[in-house]
Amino acid sequence: MAGLRPIRQEKVYEAAMNQLVTLIEGGTVSPGDRLPTERELSDQLGISRASVRQALTGLAAMGLVESRPGYGTFVTNRSADYTWQLDAASALEILESRRAIESGTARLAALRRTDEDLAHLCEIVDTMTEQVDEGVHPVDTDREFHRSIAVASHNSVLLQAMEALADQMSGPEWHRMKLWGLSGEKQTRRIQDQHRLILDAIRARDEKRAETLMQEHLDRIIDDVHKAERDKAESG
Repeated sequence: MAGLRPIRQEKVYEAAMNQLVTLIEGGTVSPGDRLPTERELSDQLGISRASVRQALTGLAAMGLVESRPGYGTFVTNRSADYTWQLDAASALEILESRRAIESGTARLAALRRTDEDLAHLCEIVDTMTEQVDEGVHPVDTDREFHRSIAVASHNSVLLQAMEALADQMSGPEWHRMKLWGLSGEKQTRRIQDQHRLILDAIRARDEKRAETLMQEHLDRIIDDVHKAERDKAESG
């Protein structure tokens, strides 16, 4: 199936979902079209059939596809406008909460990080750069970067708060956010540049700069979600 590429990511089912969502929303496949079989998708994506099933289950939860026993999996003909509004509101609340918490974790990480903490953060950022260069959206690595900053803050309460928020960022609304403006190549490279600046501030133990850069980083993502919401409304 044109437009698919092998998966090179730890949680492959999420990467598979992202590729299929892009094809569906981009019009490569239309409402009513039948998707390739599990075996065909497994071969084209270079992943296991179990991972394909997970991806299709996620797409069904998003309302993008439906399974018809004996016939296959089909792209649905649905309107997601109302769901989008709810998802955007939920995502914005989570991002606002992250901004409040993670600016503090970045500041503390700059003050308290160990050499081991720094080495781990450097490794994560290098991995993310490789993934971006390969055209892979580094969803899991991005999450690990932010979590590792919380670990480097050496504050267990902030770490737990960060993990609780991160757990809410794996649902269908986040796949919609990535689809409508958070996963383009330009945005992904910009986000990666911001990550590296945050890392540099933590490396330099510049707590004020680390705090400010994290605030600016999440402010920009919040702006992206607002823009994505406007674009969705206009396209609807």
